Amino acid sequence: MHSLEISILKTVSYFDVFSYPLTSNEIIFFLDQAAVEKDVNIAIDYLVEMEHLFQLDNFYSIRNDLNIANRRKHGNLLAVKFIKKAKAVAKFLSWFPYMRGIAISGSLSKNFADEKSDLDFFIITAANRLWIVRILYSFLFKLATAARVKNWFCLNYFIDEEKLEIKEQNIFTAVEIATLMPLKGGVVFQDFFQANKWVYQYLPNHKPDYSSLKDAPPILPKRIAEWIMNSNTGDKLDNKLHLFFKRRFKKILSKNKLSEKGLMIGSFAAEKHACKPLPQYFQPAILERFYERFANARENYKSELIKEKKIS
Repeated sequence: MHSLEISILKTVSYFDVFSYPLTSNEIIFFLDQAAVEKDVNIAIDYLVEMEHLFQLDNFYSIRNDLNIANRRKHGNLLAVKFIKKAKAVAKFLSWFPYMRGIAISGSLSKNFADEKSDLDFFIITAANRLWIVRILYSFLFKLATAARVKNWFCLNYFIDEEKLEIKEQNIFTAVEIATLMPLKGGVVFQDFFQANKWVYQYLPNHKPDYSSLKDAPPILPKRIAEWIMNSNTGDKLDNKLHLFFKRRFKKILSKNKLSEKGLMIGSFAAEKHACKPLPQYFQPAILERFYERFANARENYKSELIKEKKIS
């Protein structure tokens, strides 16, 4: 049971980095070991009794702070509206040539939003056509910026069907993959989750659900555009656009400018089969804060066990 209790503390500590308390079912989902509900609930009750965990309404946290529970409830309610909007945007994006799969990512994929939240999308394109999609998306983003709705089209994470496996494999990326909310592309997301089975090493209770996705036939303009570009010309264009973005990101990054949210502008990796945020600009900080919280929680737990043994 001690191992399970430590795993629970580890899980709750990770989400405490985001001030996000968890329900008991969510704790099971994000545990790093297989477990049944009965055992987890017994372990949670013990941790609450010993004040290693705190129950905040229906949530559990390593912090005894009701404000984070209220913050979560408000964010969950707001997320309903944002997810509805994201579904409409995803339907529009699915009309783009070579767009194969679209999922909600980021905080919204955890059913959380605030008034300033972006719509973050995880996008899978046809093989060797990622950069054609990326340039089209960039044009759309400029139009959205002019229309003051740029937060509807956040340029987040693109991969193509050629290489579906995510290279960075840690608790952060595992949670991000496990919480993706696929909206378009049932077939490609089945392949994606198969290619990323390593997630089960971190989250063995994770069960991806894409059963509700229906792959509708592409609209006629999309079929025509893809027919035109399914040639050597399309290959050459994608290669040139890849090199263009690679140079562009490097140039922008060299200016060391921060966005409104404090993120380094231009901190994107421009790989042939992926366009994604450079992990060194945010993942290490998140993981460091997690390890610190977990180390403190584990140390307090172990100290309490030692006291119990001495008393007994």
